[in-house]
Amino acid sequence: HAPDALGVGWYLPPSEAMIRVQAERNKSSIYSETLKLASKKPFKWMIIQIKKLIAILNGYEVPNNTNFYLQQRFTYLKYSPLITFSVISPLGILGFILCFRDEKLSLLRLLSYGIICSILAIYMLSRFRIVFIPIMIIFAAIALVKLWQFFINGSHRKLAAYLAILLFLSIITYPRTIPKIRPNDHYNLALQYIKTKEYNKAYNQLKAALRIAPDYPPANEMIQRFKKQVP
Repeated sequence: HAPDALGVGWYLPPSEAMIRVQAERNKSSIYSETLKLASKKPFKWMIIQIKKLIAILNGYEVPNNTNFYLQQRFTYLKYSPLITFSVISPLGILGFILCFRDEKLSLLRLLSYGIICSILAIYMLSRFRIVFIPIMIIFAAIALVKLWQFFINGSHRKLAAYLAILLFLSIITYPRTIPKIRPNDHYNLALQYIKTKEYNKAYNQLKAALRIAPDYPPANEMIQRFKKQVP
């Protein structure tokens, strides 16, 4: 929440005050410092919240200590025609819009608000929105049913309008064009291989990290240790 924070992914803001309170592990100090920083620079604070909201609804899977895109390389499921969050999200948002005044779904909408606010209260990682996905699937299904009803009832103008909205939502929620696999993702996987004593696989992951970032210090240091210690 600090003005210099990203809000997406784990990131330690360079603010001296935030570094100090996070090092102390004192939650009350973190919250009070966050409020001070937000009150000093409210516009930047709001921008961070908007970035978080976009990340929650975006198809990109924000990595933490594990990376969804790297894991795909080790499973046959990557070849399967699975529906990803990139499909669910725009349909879910459209479904939310189409049934916004439906009182029967008020509790489900309230639950959605609660989940989103709980993520906005901290920072965005893909695993944080897992509980949000079933709700988005329900709203996505509602959107498909509504669009089909417009079609069979001959409401072509409504259908065209909502399809245009769906296209717009698909564009803004499409995964960001950034490197999906980072050097530290390969490094973290290498550490897991070391725990299971699969040293050749660990070494290959370290080399993969260096292909992305040749100067990545942890991988370079680990490779030097490999050359000295691993038989």
